[in-house]
Amino acid sequence: MTENNKLIRPQKLAQMLDVDLVTIWRWRKQNKIPQPIALGGRLIAWRELTIEEWLSKKEKS
Repeated sequence: MTENNKLIRPQKLAQMLDVDLVTIWRWRKQNKIPQPIALGGRLIAWRELTIEEWLSKKEKS
């Protein structure tokens, strides 16, 4: 996996964005953040590149 293709778990994403984990779940339900990748079972994660692109777009708008 390339450097910017790392997977970010929900807890790490919450830490990166300086929000509570509950906020991540709420934003996900409201489609305010990109949809995560299902890793199997109840495990999900986001690609680091996807989050970086999303944040870049948010900064521009």
